[in-house]
Amino acid sequence: MVKTLIPTSSFYDVVNFYQSTGRATSNEDGVAIAWSIAEFLLVKRTMTFFVTHYPQLASMADIYPNVQNQHLGAVVDGEKGIRYMHKIFPGPCQFSSDYGVEMASTCGWQQNVVRMVRLVCCLLPITFNHL
Repeated sequence: MVKTLIPTSSFYDVVNFYQSTGRATSNEDGVAIAWSIAEFLLVKRTMTFFVTHYPQLASMADIYPNVQNQHLGAVVDGEKGIRYMHKIFPGPCQFSSDYGVEMASTCGWQQNVVRMVRLVCCLLPITFNHL
C-alpha cells in the first residue's frame, strides 16, 4: 500500500496531488480521512489537486472560498456505455449511482454480472431500510 505523505511545512511553490485517499476503509472513515487531509492542506494554503470519489467533499467549496470543484466531462448512455468528453468542466460531477455500473459494463464485465449488480443496487435501499 502506498502511504499518503502530508507535508509538515508549507511553501507556495509546492503542488500536492492526492488521489483515492481513504481507500480500504469504511465509507465513513474514508470521507473523514479525505476531508481531514484536504482541510489540513487548506489551512496550510498549499496548491492541491484532490481527486476523490467521495461526493461529500464537494461541499468544501461552500465552506472555503479558495476551493473549486471541477470534473472531467462524460455522458452515460445505457446502450452505448460511457463516452468521455476529454474536457474539464466547473462544479462537481453530477452522475448518479449508476455510473459505476455503466463503467463496469463499458469495461467489458460479463452482462449477467452487470445485470446482477443492477438488481442488487435496486434491492439494497429496500433491504437496509428494514434492518
